Amino acid sequence: MLPELRVKGVVFFDAGNSYQDFHNFGELRYTTGLGVRWISPFGPIRIEWGFNLDRKPDESASKFEFAFGSFF
Repeated sequence: MLPELRVKGVVFFDAGNSYQDFHNFGELRYTTGLGVRWISPFGPIRIEWGFNLDRKPDESASKFEFAFGSFF
């Protein structure tokens, strides 16, 4: 973390899935990744690169994301 520049590095692990109803829960999907968050003079900036840990044949191995605006 660089407090004077308002920059933070992040490392994450995520598990989850989406479902059509509450009666049939399937298996969880897993990702991990790293990123940078910067509270710039123009507003918050988030850059992240995630890695798919249980990739299916039609899915990409990783995903790059850039966001400008508020964090939640």
